[in-house]
Amino acid sequence: MPFEYHSSIFCKPIDPNTGQESTRKNIKSSKSLNFGQLLTGERAEPTRYVFNMMLPESCRLACIQELPQKKLAKLRRLIKNNYMIRLNVDNMPVITKSTSGNYFKLGYSIGGLASNTSFYFNNHVAFKVLVHKPNPFLLSSNAKVVDSSRLYRIVGFEAVVSSLDDGIDGNNQEFLCNKPNAERKPFLISKSGPGPSKVAHTYDVVFEESDLKWATRWDPLLEASPEDRRVQWFSIINSILITLVLSILVAVVLMRTVYLDFARYNGISDDEDISMESGWKLLHGDVFRAPQFGEFLCALVGSGIQLLIILGSTLLFAVLGFISPANRGSLISMMLFFWVLSSFVCGMSSATLYLNLRGTKRRTNSGLSAFLLSGMLASVFMSLNLILRMIGSVNAVPFFS
Repeated sequence: MPFEYHSSIFCKPIDPNTGQESTRKNIKSSKSLNFGQLLTGERAEPTRYVFNMMLPESCRLACIQELPQKKLAKLRRLIKNNYMIRLNVDNMPVITKSTSGNYFKLGYSIGGLASNTSFYFNNHVAFKVLVHKPNPFLLSSNAKVVDSSRLYRIVGFEAVVSSLDDGIDGNNQEFLCNKPNAERKPFLISKSGPGPSKVAHTYDVVFEESDLKWATRWDPLLEASPEDRRVQWFSIINSILITLVLSILVAVVLMRTVYLDFARYNGISDDEDISMESGWKLLHGDVFRAPQFGEFLCALVGSGIQLLIILGSTLLFAVLGFISPANRGSLISMMLFFWVLSSFVCGMSSATLYLNLRGTKRRTNSGLSAFLLSGMLASVFMSLNLILRMIGSVNAVPFFS
């Protein structure tokens, strides 16, 4: 369950009007959000980290935060539940590479378990910004470039976190990020009881030129790790095997039932009483009999066709490349667009089937087609949204949205 970045002990940005640290209420999104981003809990808010292109930083202080007991308890919960921090620069998400460098994970860890009695908190972040120098002859004619030799494009964003106890409680201003690894010690927080009263947030920034072009900068992020590939193939094979086993079981039971019924029918003479008929003979006319609640059946059939159109259209546009991870929230927005666009298909298919069943409650069928599935989904959504708002999660959608 995601929470706002500034709702915890992390540094809040500086208000340009007052020059002081912004309050949580005054922090506004740096850009407008689409409905897909609102539903997925994405918020583009500024941070205290300051990057200047091709100007590295070393052991720069972001802020020194007080650690009251309430914030300390929340920090313990976040670390215990393995929460990650998601940051972006130029729409590129920050990633943390594995020690082998073969795969990565989005974001970086807040902290972890140091011992049976304490956690460590990652208060120092070493950022690496991958940049690419474009060919000046391939630039657009509308691009205004004073000096093409100083033009760079961001193609990657990496982070390496560490836990450093700078001794802020003792008014120490000698940060450990300036010292060698042998002199560094982790910033520890006990699992219970009192903890440190202050913490210093520091960071490094380095820029590294890369051969990766701006047009293909998302390609490394879209490649699945070996572990993900193994899990995906295991899930696919498992689903196929379960489907085959269930299909074989149903086919065997059905064939045995039909075979026994036909054997029984063949053994009955023509002069026996009609009351002796049983099994499939009693059901042969039910195929042509209208169901008792036909309006509900037709509404569900229409909603099912609508869902198939939504899934098929979304997958088609995703395969064609119209849904890009660079356009945040585009997947949910596209699905909602196809939901509205395919509404007439739901109503038309439901009404056509209901007319074929010679139903008389046409208004009821129309209302159920429009509100049966969407009404149930809306009720579940509103209930979950109310719970998320009570918890304070960023996934809670604003009421007037």
